[in-house]
Amino acid sequence: MSKNITIKDVAREAGVSIATISYYLNGKKKLKEETKEKILDVINRLGYNTNLAAKALVTSQSKLIGFVLATGSLESNPYYSTLLAGMNSAIKEHSEYDLLIAGSFEERNFKRAVIDWIKKRGLDAVVFMGLNDKEIIEELSKLNIPISLIDQDNYSFDNLYTIKIDDEMGGYIGTKHLISKGYKNIAFVGEGLVGEVTKLRYSGYKRALEEANLEINPKNLYDTQITYEGGINVGNTIMERKDIDAIFSVADVVAYGIMRTYIIAGYYIPKDIAIIGFDNLKSSSYMTPTLTSIDQNIFLKGKKSIEILLNGDKNQKIQNKILIPISLVKGETT
Repeated sequence: MSKNITIKDVAREAGVSIATISYYLNGKKKLKEETKEKILDVINRLGYNTNLAAKALVTSQSKLIGFVLATGSLESNPYYSTLLAGMNSAIKEHSEYDLLIAGSFEERNFKRAVIDWIKKRGLDAVVFMGLNDKEIIEELSKLNIPISLIDQDNYSFDNLYTIKIDDEMGGYIGTKHLISKGYKNIAFVGEGLVGEVTKLRYSGYKRALEEANLEINPKNLYDTQITYEGGINVGNTIMERKDIDAIFSVADVVAYGIMRTYIIAGYYIPKDIAIIGFDNLKSSSYMTPTLTSIDQNIFLKGKKSIEILLNGDKNQKIQNKILIPISLVKGETT
């Protein structure tokens, strides 16, 4: 069995002190370029690997960033794979860090379980998606680590950072596009009006209808799960309404299910029914017909959720909120 190379071996081979090697590894002190090059050469030649566990004990930093999905499940929506790809892209630029994805927590014990998980893993920072619980957010604000909240900006604490889009504007742009195409009786599909994101998109939907002097009919508001299966279920329900001529879906994955339901029933999209989604997932361009959608640059949202935690200059005030731009991507469903 080969000998484990230690920091002492590196120091002896490089002809410097153990403290100098420590300074190099932790970046805590400026060293001459000649010295750094010599140390790096020895590290590569000997095959030295930093013991992260031991390093964490010395520096009190685990170099772990956690990700918690507070609602939904990773496999239910391709949105999350794109979000995680963006987060991973940012992590690659900080190779000393790793991303740790939380398992599922019991809903009734969520607050205690998630706080315990953060402390047990000794996380340096955490990104939350879908967290809209005032009590938990206030508890998180007491932790001495930075926290990114994706799609949530109702709270203002020094260690909380927000990455979001203008959801109200997204609802407005999408509905206005349908109206411009001549559609008048537009159904709105979301996960009820309990979540902040859905509420804001519905508010934009209503604003567009009001501007066009179109009726806001409560019967046109449909509730379903944000999944493909949820789209199929709500599609069958809406199909019973022969007066509906267009559908605004708060998520592409739901729009996919709605499209399938109508196509199987023999409807032509957009001749018989127009559909617009929200997310602009890559798979939306693979659909037949291609889906019109509101692009919220999910990859960038994920990337920024990490960058805002790691890239801030500690001597300067870090921007606490980042607004990701949105745009309408026209497909063939409208």
